[in-house]
Amino acid sequence: MIISAYRSFKNSFKQLIKTSPQLKDKILAVIELLSIDPASASLKRHELTGQLDGYWTVSVNRDCQIIFIFSEDRETDEDSLVLIDIVSQDEIY
Repeated sequence: MIISAYRSFKNSFKQLIKTSPQLKDKILAVIELLSIDPASASLKRHELTGQLDGYWTVSVNRDCQIIFIFSEDRETDEDSLVLIDIVSQDEIY
């Protein structure tokens, strides 16, 4: 599975690990698991609704969520994930 990231995700990631460097390894582990097994129960993956309809989220920890979408790479027809942002749970709901 191909993984790409929006600039918003990259910026949020950089900012988050400046303030909480202990989250870096956890975030990278979640992304790796997401690329291997997006249906893994440990990710607590669920589809969002309302203004974020069509987007999905997985938990990094109790307060940190990664927002992403499923897509298809146009060049290879391979499934892909596009990381949109990292936010607190309060920002989603």
